[in-house]
Amino acid sequence: MVLLNYAIFSYFIFCSQPELKIEKDVSHSSHIDFVQQDVRSSISLLRTIEGVFYFLPDGLHGFYEKNGHSQIMDISNWSSISDLPDQVDKISHITQTDKGLIALTYQVDRIVQVIDVLTGEIYQTYTVNANSPFSGLIDISSSGDRLVLVSDKDIMKVYETYTGNIIFIHNNTLNGERVKPIYSLAISNEGNFVLIVNEWSGATLIDIINQQITATFFDVYAIVSRVRFSSTDHYALILSMGNFSKYEHIEGEIKVINIQNKTVMHNLFIRDELISYAEFSPDEKYIVSASDSSGILTVWDVQTGEILTQASHGGRFVYDIDFSVDGSKFVLLFDDGYSQIWDFSAFTSSGVQDYSLYR
Repeated sequence: MVLLNYAIFSYFIFCSQPELKIEKDVSHSSHIDFVQQDVRSSISLLRTIEGVFYFLPDGLHGFYEKNGHSQIMDISNWSSISDLPDQVDKISHITQTDKGLIALTYQVDRIVQVIDVLTGEIYQTYTVNANSPFSGLIDISSSGDRLVLVSDKDIMKVYETYTGNIIFIHNNTLNGERVKPIYSLAISNEGNFVLIVNEWSGATLIDIINQQITATFFDVYAIVSRVRFSSTDHYALILSMGNFSKYEHIEGEIKVINIQNKTVMHNLFIRDELISYAEFSPDEKYIVSASDSSGILTVWDVQTGEILTQASHGGRFVYDIDFSVDGSKFVLLFDDGYSQIWDFSAFTSSGVQDYSLYR
């Protein structure tokens, strides 16, 4: 099996973030075709089952899993450069670390492996809670040094990733009282904070360094929640989607949190739109969200909460958004086996350049 040279993974481009040129207060056109590529190949199940895409640091190549088969891709023509070891499949998380490209892979019997994407070397093995969706109950810091998961009895544990040593345990209680099961969580990029969402009962921010709860956010009502930290951990977002009992005509909401101040900056929503995914841009200036109700991509201003521009992605369910390191491009993954790469630096509301479909 041929493997891509290690140089691709060790080469980082240190360049300034491209400035996004956005025209404000413009109407949305449902016919905007702003896709660099639309790949007609199945992506194996949602995140843990459908697969993942990850931009490599050079911005020219990417890691792509489809149907449980992992490959390194040339983004310019969406062609496979090399296959990866057979055990590198069923991936839920992937990150570039000092040790290389590290992934979390889901195995049978609730087993999660920390694995080297290039070599297939297994660094550590963990066991997760069997009663909740796997991908929402485990996360790894961007550095790869810390890992958080929910174990049996709904207990959250933070580990040193490679040694398996426990750093912190959270018994899922608040003021001594047991709260509802943990539904989703994320660990910050530096591994200093964990943000957890409990089923229908709010969210909790935990300071791992000082080993204490630092903030609680009760206004989270949804069937499904996703949690994301921005690149430098200044902000976090909680995406709640489902049937809201408190708000009429709101099927998805993005709660933007200032981590330093422990306050909610914005509650972002679009009436009658189910927001299926949201992600920070690498420079932390913007949030890109995808709605599957009408196929709208929305760019939000992190500081003001204002909608800056919108465009159409075609109306399918987006389950992942991944930015390139320099922030110039991002990938959308759809649940129908399609993926798209967008040029974020040219994301404007008018005069949009049309890109032909890649081979």
